[in-house]
This record gives sequence, C-alpha cells and structure tokens, in this order.
Amino acid sequence: MKINSKPYRTIFEKSGDSRIVQIIDQRVLPHKFEIVDLFALSAYISAIADMLVRGALL
Repeated sequence: MKINSKPYRTIFEKSGDSRIVQIIDQRVLPHKFEIVDLFALSAYISAIADMLVRGALL
C-alpha cells in the first residue's frame, strides 16, 4: 500500500535496526495509519492474539 506516495508492506524491518520488526496495525485501518514496533517473541504473540496483524504473515 502507498501512504503519501511512500510504499509500505504489512511487515517490515525497522530502517537502521534489523532487530526490530515493524507492522501496520490492521485494527485502525482505514481511519488511521499506525506502525507498531515488535522486538521480542512475546510482542509477536501479542500482536497476533490482539489481531494487530494476521498471524500467517507474522
């Protein structure tokens, strides 16, 4: 998807820090555009359980 002419993927590495995975919060689309940083397995699990992102993608 493009936001302000910048292409985004649903899941991507944080620029400059490959230890952090960033996701687009699916719960707030299309009204808001929020990026969430995930840096631990527990954060990935919470993101899937809370439906921030579809589990198969993460």
